[in-house]
Amino acid sequence: MRRLLPSAWVSGSSHNARYGALRGILSDGATRRTLSGIAWTSVGAGGQALLKLGTLAVLARFVSPEQFGLVAAAQVVVGLADLVADLGLGPSLIQKKSLDDDQISTATTVNVSLGLGLSCLGILFAQELASFSGSELAAPFVQVLSLSFLARALGVTARAQVLRALRFKAATLVEFAAFFVGQVCVAVSLAVAGWGAWSIALGLLAQASVSTGLFLAASPRALRFGLSRSALADLAGYGAGITLAKVANYAALKGDYLIIGRALGMDALGYYNRAYKLLEMPAKLFSKMSNKVVFPSMARVQGQSERLGNAYLRGVSTLATGGLLTSVSFFVLAPELIGVFFGPAWGEAVEPFRWLGLSSYFRLGYKMGGLVCRSTGKIRGYVVSQFFYAAVLLVGTLGFVDSGVVAVARWVGASLVLHFIVLNGLALHILRISPSRFFGAHAAGVVVAVLAGGPLFVATLGLRAAGGSPFVVLSGAAATCATALVLLAIFPPRILVSDVKWWRARVSAVLRRRSGE
Repeated sequence: MRRLLPSAWVSGSSHNARYGALRGILSDGATRRTLSGIAWTSVGAGGQALLKLGTLAVLARFVSPEQFGLVAAAQVVVGLADLVADLGLGPSLIQKKSLDDDQISTATTVNVSLGLGLSCLGILFAQELASFSGSELAAPFVQVLSLSFLARALGVTARAQVLRALRFKAATLVEFAAFFVGQVCVAVSLAVAGWGAWSIALGLLAQASVSTGLFLAASPRALRFGLSRSALADLAGYGAGITLAKVANYAALKGDYLIIGRALGMDALGYYNRAYKLLEMPAKLFSKMSNKVVFPSMARVQGQSERLGNAYLRGVSTLATGGLLTSVSFFVLAPELIGVFFGPAWGEAVEPFRWLGLSSYFRLGYKMGGLVCRSTGKIRGYVVSQFFYAAVLLVGTLGFVDSGVVAVARWVGASLVLHFIVLNGLALHILRISPSRFFGAHAAGVVVAVLAGGPLFVATLGLRAAGGSPFVVLSGAAATCATALVLLAIFPPRILVSDVKWWRARVSAVLRRRSGE
């Protein structure tokens, strides 16, 4: 079968030949399930993103930057312990080609035991952990958030079983319902009632509890107990590598919070945290999709290198098409985004947001390289790259923190670019793909960023010069960008033709399948 690649990736191949190959791929059952999973996850994640924007806007008006900083400080230390709460056994259950009852019961027993132990330790040593985070006032929030260890541990195996079976619709509905209950029903309601930082902490605990309960309802047989040394050894080999990688990645993602909180105080951390939370949504949306859909699907074809390589390049191209434009939009519209969603009191978050936003594509793009490493079981290089990333980011943050959060944001962005290069370099080595094909996969994204980002930039400058409010500027720029994207879809330049056909065929396949059900 001819490789399904855009024109920028393979010179001399006709669009019709690639389009014909595309239809052959669509007939594969696993591909259809993956596509359906991506559709469901995208809808759920999109709805969740809209809800999150709304909750962020409400919380920012009822919870002060200092209170946000307290919860963020508590989350740093609690989140670090949460990384080792399952020893990576959840991903290991998904990655294994076959599973038996001993492995399932062993994973559940280990998960629940660790979750219970970590909850107790978090409650007992909350004061010490809060002091380490930079504020003893965070101790009560550490205690409450520590309860989430046990809440999540009870559902790790059930969630893994649902994803392993490619039940993406069920997983999406569970996570959307949990987010709605935790963040909308609990966090927003309590914030409006004047609960301050407690509204955020209790909302997070409610979200974890509801998620576990619903996953157990979807896969009740996952909650079985037993312990087999051989099963634990088989699962822990892969799981230990995943855990080490998660610890290093967490140090990179949250270490800057710890350093800023201790060096600059809770106010500065609150501004930085909100800027980070707003722009990390695209990365979180992709993480949800990749961990729930792409990782299980890629693990199933880990022995088919050509197919895996095509999936990787298609993923890179898709991310570049949306991600590069997103980076441009964040950089240009930073004042309006902060003003509309957080209000005028959060002006100090604008510059950190601008520079973190400029690097947002690289936060998305490095995840494709990580998916290849994880799905093929090539964990050693993946772990080393994560520790290298953490070291570079933390050393630089320590060096720049005295210059303020804007300097830290710039360094974090530069570290992301380096991590993007390293992880995708590993993926190219594993899949034996040349760098030229990798860079060629970005061609469509660059074109879209220029042809849609350019009008967005001009519209933004014009509306600002006319004295438009942040909402007017944001709305006008978004409408201009959307119009440019529609025109590109209807009248695509040659370099985008094969990509547009690819997505049309994918959407048509889903619609035909849905209409036949």
